[in-house]
Amino acid sequence: MGVFKGIRTKNGAFVTYNDVPLELRLDLKNHSPMGFEWGYNGSGPRQLALAILSKFISDTDSLNNYEKFYEDFVKVQDLDEWMLEDNLIFDWLKANEIRCMKPVLTSRFKLIENNDEHLMYLDNKKLGQHLKFSDEYNTEIDEKGTRVYCNFSEISFLKIRDLPSHIIFEFVDPVDLNIDEARITECLTLFSLVNLDGVLAITFWFNFPLIEYDGIKNPKLLVNQFLDDLYNNFNTLQIKNNQIDDGSSYVDFSLTVQNDQFQLQHILDQIIQIILQTYEKNFNTNHNFFEARFNFPEEYQGILKPYMLYFEEFLNDLCIETDVSIRREGLDAILSVEPKNKGEALEKIADALKAYLCAPVIADGISIDESLQMQTALTKLYAQCKHLESQIMYKDISLREQNQLIELKDNIINESTRILIEVGVNPNIITQKNTILLDSLKSITFKNKTSDKKTFFSSIKSSIEVPKIFSWSLELKRKEFRKDNND
Repeated sequence: MGVFKGIRTKNGAFVTYNDVPLELRLDLKNHSPMGFEWGYNGSGPRQLALAILSKFISDTDSLNNYEKFYEDFVKVQDLDEWMLEDNLIFDWLKANEIRCMKPVLTSRFKLIENNDEHLMYLDNKKLGQHLKFSDEYNTEIDEKGTRVYCNFSEISFLKIRDLPSHIIFEFVDPVDLNIDEARITECLTLFSLVNLDGVLAITFWFNFPLIEYDGIKNPKLLVNQFLDDLYNNFNTLQIKNNQIDDGSSYVDFSLTVQNDQFQLQHILDQIIQIILQTYEKNFNTNHNFFEARFNFPEEYQGILKPYMLYFEEFLNDLCIETDVSIRREGLDAILSVEPKNKGEALEKIADALKAYLCAPVIADGISIDESLQMQTALTKLYAQCKHLESQIMYKDISLREQNQLIELKDNIINESTRILIEVGVNPNIITQKNTILLDSLKSITFKNKTSDKKTFFSSIKSSIEVPKIFSWSLELKRKEFRKDNND
């Protein structure tokens, strides 16, 4: 919220806006080159009215309306020292049906103008640095208002009061309409938000794949029922666009919220949760899927993304047939796993992913590419271990079966040595130092519930401890098996 302050002294009258001297704006109209005044019918008060209005509306609108503002506010101000909050000006503009166009910044934001280009900064950091054109501009000011192009993550830690008033923050690339950075799910996209004098207005794009509902005579009714249920949850809901094209329904809707207690991220998370629950209720979406959200370090993305796609082959080795894909949502990579057999227990997939992530990645003294080869070998080895382990489970505790147990475990050791040597990795140098893949994991979604990494690993009990198997010397492991049998 901005504040105008006026004070009359023996040296003259002075006016500031947020403690910065207010510009006279003699370029618009030269009423009083000597400065501002108020409280009477004269040139100084008119210059003040024009200067105040020009902070919020276009130059043309300022010239057309400053006389009325002068009559309503400046002429009647009879105090030597006064304050005027800008929310009162917004109310006056709204009452007189005048569009507020110019950005009204809070202390944390700064707008730099270079010729006709504008750059917006938050805490001295330029917004929208992921955009190709951000070196030239990230803000547009025209007759439609002020728009700042950025990522939601760049402002998510703010509260509503921290946002400039009447500035639209858009999260979709305006040049090529790339929505990857703004996508929340496959069908939901966060388009924009704006602070309207303490009320947060949020706009979403929703894309319904109606082609999946061919059996329904009128899928449009399904969409309308979803919107009705959404309105029951958000009575401020406004539908801006609702049309069907090429087998999909496209809906733009906005809603408002007034809550300055929490950060924007918390507010948005609650809203999105309700939207998705309403969507699932109406569209009966499939819950038999598994998703893991990663935030890979940039220097490892080229290696880790292909490696995560290998998870499908890893599952196949465990006799779990799945479709595995990886997609981008903002800065995150989403690994999605859907069993081909709808009755397949998701716990098996979760158990396998835990082992897959816990396997050591990098050995001492080898390159990243070599470490990827080793990781592939280790995970393939783990799948073979699971096959062998399943055979062991059915053995009796007789001496004959115990000897077979030793033979099977020896096979594990020999096979692991062979695979590691095959890819050029010394089995004796495997370490557990590298945890990049595990550290990149942010959350897990399955059975229609999302949990963080800590909760996931505490709830899923893997039947085999991969790091323990591979971190020890393979030869010592063989001796340990034999010792256990003798005992």
